[in-house]
Amino acid sequence: MKTLAKPDFETLIDGLIDDEPRSVVGPQRRNGQYVFEELDSAGDLALEYDLTVRERGRTTRLVQSDGGTGQ
Repeated sequence: MKTLAKPDFETLIDGLIDDEPRSVVGPQRRNGQYVFEELDSAGDLALEYDLTVRERGRTTRLVQSDGGTGQ
């Protein structure tokens, strides 16, 4: 597994967002809760989010183990 530094991760996410017509969705804080919505920039990501509920049969997952520090 490769770990990206936070600036490199943000560059990756911003590149995906800029690559139309792709939609990039991620956890964001709204009214004290986390919601998954389309991102306008990597800065919208709530990197402190550390819980993912996985639907049966799904293989996508979010792994967050360093509190968003990229260390």
